[in-house]
Amino acid sequence: MVQSSSRNEQPMLKRLCLQRDDYRCIVTGTIDPAAERAYPDVVFDENRMGPTNASHIIPFALGRYQNAAQEQNICHIWTTLFALFPALHDVISADTINEPKNVMTLLEVLNTQFGKLNFALEPTDQANTYEIILYRGFTALFYPLQMYTENDR
Repeated sequence: MVQSSSRNEQPMLKRLCLQRDDYRCIVTGTIDPAAERAYPDVVFDENRMGPTNASHIIPFALGRYQNAAQEQNICHIWTTLFALFPALHDVISADTINEPKNVMTLLEVLNTQFGKLNFALEPTDQANTYEIILYRGFTALFYPLQMYTENDR
């Protein structure tokens, strides 16, 4: 590993992802309040707004270490990931964990659920379209959870 990732990069990373994701949670379409600053002439429906997080797909912790022992453990994890999923080699590494390609904008509560592995996004045959897979422990508040689409605007 070259260098441990830093949380100092998170505000810029969130801004980049908000811009890319049109200031919306990619699952629910809920609009982040930052959209009001980005588009001051647009009136947003307050009922469709909520706080979001920049959510790492491969956990941020796999790019961050504080000592040699942690670095060694993280190296073992990456070695295992690359052995199980060889295509990852061309997509991401510990050094690129904080790039937008590894981050998605999620409503805060969904970020928590994603971090607890209570739901997953499974790719479909259609580009940039995913099926939502819910696991035991998922917060019932969101049943049924349906993927936001461009038609929902």
